[in-house]
This record gives sequence, structure tokens and C-alpha cells, in this order.
Amino acid sequence: MPVLIIDTNNWEEDMATMAGMVEKLVKESEEKDKCIKLEREKIVGLIRKLEKWPDQSSTKSLESEEKEKLFV
Repeated sequence: MPVLIIDTNNWEEDMATMAGMVEKLVKESEEKDKCIKLEREKIVGLIRKLEKWPDQSSTKSLESEEKEKLFV
């Protein structure tokens, strides 16, 4: 009588697979957190540079202000 054998894992193999997936996800999350932290630091640096620039809005013409609004 022919028998059909299905590839099955025991619970130990399943747990090991899931543990590996969790480790991978944790590692990816840590890497993404580092990238986010670096981007935030860059943004803060740019904001500080902008705050140091003198206010030139009084010398700008209306035309140049309108152009800037279009790019924003």
C-alpha cells in the first residue's frame, strides 16, 4: 500500500525557526532605528544652520517669495 509522506517539522524545529526569525527582525529594527537617529541628527543640524542665518525676508521682493512658495 503506497504511503504519502508529508514534510513535517517537530515543535523544536518550529521554535528554532521562529527564534531565528525573531532575531532577524530585531536586528533589522535596530538597524532602522540607527538610520532614523542619524537622519534626525542631520535634520537638527540643518535646522540649527537655518536658525543662524540672518532674517533676509525684509530684503526679498514679493516675486522671490512667491517663487519660494511654489517650491515648498
